[in-house]
Amino acid sequence: MAKAKRHRRRRNQKRAIADTTDVLACLTRRIPPCELLDETALVELENHAEWLLPEISIEIRDDPVALELFREAGVGTNFLGVDHTLRHYKTANYRASLCDASSFEQWSETGGKDMQRRAFERWQRLLAEYQAPPIDPAIDEALLEFIASKKASMDDAWY
Repeated sequence: MAKAKRHRRRRNQKRAIADTTDVLACLTRRIPPCELLDETALVELENHAEWLLPEISIEIRDDPVALELFREAGVGTNFLGVDHTLRHYKTANYRASLCDASSFEQWSETGGKDMQRRAFERWQRLLAEYQAPPIDPAIDEALLEFIASKKASMDDAWY
């Protein structure tokens, strides 16, 4: 049900944008139009990548794998399908557990918790789940006596 509502909302938003095309006619294009390269030109660029990349300030130093990855990916693709990327993606990228990458609609439907609220809830959960590691009772008693003697030997501070 909620999915259908989101779909209708997106469709209506797209229609609203399409209806404003007459407003966009007043915009001036500052980037000149350019021609796309054909397949032979792209292959030629790929064949000369070792010379071309340093010329346009892309340097690959002491990493023979990098240039091979450019070649393996090929023309008109990205590196997501390259074996090297698939092998190293999970260890090379970090996804913070508190981040929420859902859409605004999904975020609202699931309670609309901001980062501060998610951090607070995680902190509370970690405190509730914490189990103190086992400690020898004699060591524990000696530590508590040391803490008590240190507290007794100095005045309380405001911090």
